[in-house]
Amino acid sequence: MTTSRRASRDTWTRVAFGDVVKLCRDRSSNPRADGLERYVGLEHLVPGDMSIQSWGSIADGTTFTSVFRPGHVLFGKRRAYQRKVAVADFHGVCSSDIYVLEPKGESLLPGLLPFLCQTEAFFRHALKTAAGGLSPRTNWKDLAKFEFALPPHEEQRRIEDVLNRCESLHRATVQAASVSTMTLVAARHRLMSRLSPDTESAKSRSTILPPRWSLRTLADIVEAPYGIVDGPFGSNLKSEHYRDSGYPVVQSAFVASGAFDPHAADWVYVDESKFQEQHRSAVRAGDIVMVKVGVNCGACDVVPAGQPTGILAGNCLKISPKREICDTRFLLHYLKWLREVGLLERHVTSTQQRALTLGRLKGQRIILPPLSEQEYSVRVLDSCQRAESDLAERKAAVTRMAKLLREEALA
Repeated sequence: MTTSRRASRDTWTRVAFGDVVKLCRDRSSNPRADGLERYVGLEHLVPGDMSIQSWGSIADGTTFTSVFRPGHVLFGKRRAYQRKVAVADFHGVCSSDIYVLEPKGESLLPGLLPFLCQTEAFFRHALKTAAGGLSPRTNWKDLAKFEFALPPHEEQRRIEDVLNRCESLHRATVQAASVSTMTLVAARHRLMSRLSPDTESAKSRSTILPPRWSLRTLADIVEAPYGIVDGPFGSNLKSEHYRDSGYPVVQSAFVASGAFDPHAADWVYVDESKFQEQHRSAVRAGDIVMVKVGVNCGACDVVPAGQPTGILAGNCLKISPKREICDTRFLLHYLKWLREVGLLERHVTSTQQRALTLGRLKGQRIILPPLSEQEYSVRVLDSCQRAESDLAERKAAVTRMAKLLREEALA
């Protein structure tokens, strides 16, 4: 901390949270009769988002009785590590797992309270004082003991103005990122829905395909003999086979988000002997890797250029198209579209856990256009995807900036 900053804080007062903030204990035994229409549960609060974007209808029934009003700060006291803090902009009731907070007296400006509840020091205190096993809760008596330095009103107004501007920028980037994702999904649907013989748009077409278009299965358009394969099964690849160097094991975690993320899990390797033994599961840059098992079943991406040849983990599969007839990124977008519209679910079995069935996936049909048409679709969709990635990066940067400013101003 610089000397000038220390000097500027000489007039700040050390206070306890409970000295300047009170817990609203208003209740409604019959919210509907009291004219209330909406309720908020923990599931409606989104970490990092100070606005309430979703809620439930009291007309559908609720047992919640804690009343909140516009301007109240809602803080999720259960599992506080989820960092759920929001400012209400309507009148309603909320779960008993949410504290309804408001300033006590005039020492703390109302607009500064939600930012104070988002600081690292506040969350650390809430977590440290939480009690319970699987679902720890922090109690108000302990939360009220949290101490912090309170600026004079003039300084509070300045800090509030800066943080509100940053919050507005954050909301704008979040909205822009959301719109870019919707645009990509819509564009993908527009270009890919005509290529599945199982969609209404494809069924409405003439049964005669345009010249050089053909109806294929995935098995028809992949390299032989290992164009669609899964990773080694069971004892064929276990942790005891892992080494500190050698051929990398490409895990499902790397593509679980729908984009290849080399930092999503720790890299492990196998030696030359194990690689040769399981050579059918070799995966190279340019192959499509897909999650085969679990909640992210069907998520996929292309292994990026520069990634060394490796081997698949058992919980994922690879698809290697014949590049003379099928553009890899074109097929990637088609597979992503199948998942987005739910058509990939036909190839998923669910016994003890969800898993793609390789045989069914190989039989997935596609109306394959000529390469020139594929490349056009790829240019359009990759452009949309780049815009989505750029906005996602900007959103992340603004989120980091907001956190830094908040900590700098209120720490």
